Amino acid sequence: MTYAKVTQRVLAFFVDAMILILLIAVVEALGLPVYDDLVIVDLPAGPGSGEPGKAAVPSLFGLAITIALVWGYYVGFEVSNYQATPGKIALAIRVTDLEGRRVGILRASVRHFAKFLTVLTGFVGFFMAIFTRKRQTLHDLIAGCLVVARQR
Repeated sequence: MTYAKVTQRVLAFFVDAMILILLIAVVEALGLPVYDDLVIVDLPAGPGSGEPGKAAVPSLFGLAITIALVWGYYVGFEVSNYQATPGKIALAIRVTDLEGRRVGILRASVRHFAKFLTVLTGFVGFFMAIFTRKRQTLHDLIAGCLVVARQR
């Protein structure tokens, strides 16, 4: 098995992010309030400024729709016969289990939600792919997955 290069994974992420932004825009255009219902929240004072800030965040309903859309996108594509999102397909890589087989819904879901832990590490979990022998990120290790080059 040839493990996916970190650059392939990064580029695939950006392709998928652009697709997801368009998908969410379509959902908004169809009338589901993903980001129409922004809630203004107070932020604590920043260091040195002494002034509290404000931020606009999506409503719980909008957040739930976004989480469901992103989950459905990643998990749906990764459990399909393609074993890859459109971004991964474009970069000729796919997601497998440790034996190179297609992943199921549970493993793909664990991998997807483990990305939150990867982010909570200050993105260190993503950089692990540079240093691990099989180029695995934290969420790959948690779910028992590999991202490998597509066989021609």
